[in-house]
Amino acid sequence: MRRLALALDGLERAVATPPRLQQSWRFLVRKRLAWVEQALAADHDAERATEAEPWLEPRAAQLHREQVRLQSRTSVLAATVCEAADLRAVRESLGRLVVDLQHHLQRVNDLTYDAVDLDVGGSD
Repeated sequence: MRRLALALDGLERAVATPPRLQQSWRFLVRKRLAWVEQALAADHDAERATEAEPWLEPRAAQLHREQVRLQSRTSVLAATVCEAADLRAVRESLGRLVVDLQHHLQRVNDLTYDAVDLDVGGSD
């Protein structure tokens, strides 16, 4: 999870940087997209959360499908960054990806939190 958060932060910073030197900006963004893609591939927190709490499996399955879609979008955008003539449209697409990745990360965190079994108080 931490790896994805760090990769996402790097991508967000790269996208926010104005593309003054287009080739170096493209290279930087593509590198950050590769980090995000690797972090998504290595992230199994949702699956681990369901090991202790089977009732969370439907949410974990949904998060896995979302993760696969995000990996696909990341891969497509990495190719688009290098080829696109209209950087404004690319930056908008990257901005939407960043927001979707942030939401995904929050949902995984929520699932992990729900998997923690806390017994507060006593029993009657």
